[in-house]
Amino acid sequence: MAVQPAARNETERFIYRFWWTTPGGISKSPTSFAEYRIEIFRPPCWFNLTAKPTIENMDVSTWDEDDGVNVMQYGSPFGLRYSMFYATDRVTTAVLVAPGSTTHSTNMNQRVVSCLGVALHGYLFMYVKQGWRA
Repeated sequence: MAVQPAARNETERFIYRFWWTTPGGISKSPTSFAEYRIEIFRPPCWFNLTAKPTIENMDVSTWDEDDGVNVMQYGSPFGLRYSMFYATDRVTTAVLVAPGSTTHSTNMNQRVVSCLGVALHGYLFMYVKQGWRA
């Protein structure tokens, strides 16, 4: 453990307050707990095309002409047709994931919502529970 030098004035007291361990030893941050590293989450299924389903089409009832997107309502059923690389593979569960933010380190709007439903021969029939809240 490194010994923290004694502060001679208020500025040094502030500077010496923030320390973190780096591969070269102890470094101090002049302003705060600065974090210059990034983490990239790469689940194996994202890069393994044989384990990843491909959405072939969505229910036409979910299409919103005004916005040009598929919209799933709470409590309303929707379906989609998918294909897998290996015909014997099946999807067993599904979730809806809100897009992430690229402008902030913490995205307070990020959500993962589980869907209840049934998978049958390349078709998923699902819905999001009515009482679900973020």
